[in-house]
Amino acid sequence: MPFTTFLTKFPAHEALNRIAIEKKNREKQWNIDDPEFRHRAVMGLFPNFESDSARSQSNILFRYEFVPGQPPYFLVQSDVPVVAPDLVGHIESKQVEIGGYESGEAVLFRISLNTVTRREVENADGDKITKVVPVPLAPVNADSGLTPAEGFVVDRLRSALVNIEFLNHNRHVLGVSPRGRAAKASKVVQVDTFDAVGFVNDPQELENFLHRGVGRAKAYGCGLLTVKRV
Repeated sequence: MPFTTFLTKFPAHEALNRIAIEKKNREKQWNIDDPEFRHRAVMGLFPNFESDSARSQSNILFRYEFVPGQPPYFLVQSDVPVVAPDLVGHIESKQVEIGGYESGEAVLFRISLNTVTRREVENADGDKITKVVPVPLAPVNADSGLTPAEGFVVDRLRSALVNIEFLNHNRHVLGVSPRGRAAKASKVVQVDTFDAVGFVNDPQELENFLHRGVGRAKAYGCGLLTVKRV
């Protein structure tokens, strides 16, 4: 069933300026590639919530977008409207209805995913720990013709979309310097953004992914799926 949501275009430079002038944040030099900054910037668009699970309860999802010829911005999707009087005239927000897709319909989609796997291993002391492993970009699987990262997407979306053909893929690791060294960030989050074409397998499952997101690290800019009819 189609759902109603709010889409907001939040310029990255406005996010940096807004965070920087908050008294509690003045002592820290924020970076656009800090996962904590991205989370705070987006959640700062909404009223203070009492619940620790405010993001998931209001289905707040976002993705960092870079379009040639435009300043970079955060695309934010939420069940609740933005409440930010100081940003009037600086952000764009509208209420839209999403859904109504049919089985077999072709769609163009974009998704950002936290493409890592987690497995339990034993450390030198014999304790069980969880190891996070990035999904590699190569080699191409001889049978499927997909890279491991593309296969990761296919596995996550197969209940909603099938016969996926990939058009573009960018990997961005937040929380590290350009040379790969640890930066002054709260954590490291790998974000892979894919553009692809697919066919609707289950309309209801697709709408569920569109509304609630896909995978982990949604608080840091992963999980937002957007589609457009071909």
